Amino acid sequence: MATRGYFKWRLSSYGEGLTRRVLLASAFARVLPARKAEVSAFDLSLLDDAAVPNELFFVREHFPQPADLSSAAWKLSVAGKQLSFDEVVARPKRNILFTLECAENPVGGGLVSHAEWTGVPLASLLPSNLPATPEARFVTLSAADGFSRTIPIEKALHPDTLIVYAMNGEKLPLSHGFPLRAIVPGWYGMDSVKWLRGIDAVSGAAPADGYIRKVKSLLSGVRDAGRVTGIQVKSVFTRPQDGAILSSRRFVARGVAWAGENLVSKVEMSLDGGKSWMPAKIDDSPLPYSWARWSFDWKIPRSGEYTLTVRATDVKGRVQPGEREPDRADGYESNSWQTIKVMAA
Repeated sequence: MATRGYFKWRLSSYGEGLTRRVLLASAFARVLPARKAEVSAFDLSLLDDAAVPNELFFVREHFPQPADLSSAAWKLSVAGKQLSFDEVVARPKRNILFTLECAENPVGGGLVSHAEWTGVPLASLLPSNLPATPEARFVTLSAADGFSRTIPIEKALHPDTLIVYAMNGEKLPLSHGFPLRAIVPGWYGMDSVKWLRGIDAVSGAAPADGYIRKVKSLLSGVRDAGRVTGIQVKSVFTRPQDGAILSSRRFVARGVAWAGENLVSKVEMSLDGGKSWMPAKIDDSPLPYSWARWSFDWKIPRSGEYTLTVRATDVKGRVQPGEREPDRADGYESNSWQTIKVMAA
């Protein structure tokens, strides 16, 4: 989609009003408990259906959740125009299945979950009479908690990039961005800004707003190597979990695999540390942006300890690496093989 012009937003007085309320409350309350940003993982062993229930979905907050969240009072500023919550949800809606993963999710970690998101395309909120300005190359999404992210305008205007108000058919929960949040499918979760307040076009080079790949260099020590954007191909075990004791000689190992904007094409399991691989069954029809459940019918030959390893491949030929790149100096995009140890009784 071609660039549709320069659009700008002005910050509302929300933050100022919030500060006044906090000061007034503190004058009359003996103690105001300080709220911390929440980080909670999804327990992968609880996965049955592809979608994760809202109450189990992982939470990653950069700053404490904003206070006094209300759809009735919510304003989203786009191109200098204030849109109410009702004006946003009145637009034609779309549903997107998207596996959201935090860029800091470790190998085998639970900072990843899958849901159906309902909202309106970001592009549909932009005025049609914006002047054509090739200089507007990026879009900044700003939140009520002070967090913001900048993404290329092509991604912002993609029809699958949504401003959402519902999750798994229910009202968007507070901890997941109520009343409105962005969903940038196929990219790591930091770009899917919660509690969305405004949209701003940016010209020139992309602002440095964190989540940058850092690699070790002989000349400079550590250097930046581009922004963290698209989700890498990855797979995990959901059952058994590391350290499990299996009482049967037959066990169906299960898990999920995903590949961001691409489709998962293959999942394999190894019983010898990656020297040889056996195909697992992909139980769901692979979809873009979505994880697919996989299973492996394992006939256990004898009692003892076993080491299980899983890896996935996507349709672009990207394969989960056995080890993380040795020159990476950051903690993002960890997608090497997951290996667990289990005991067969």
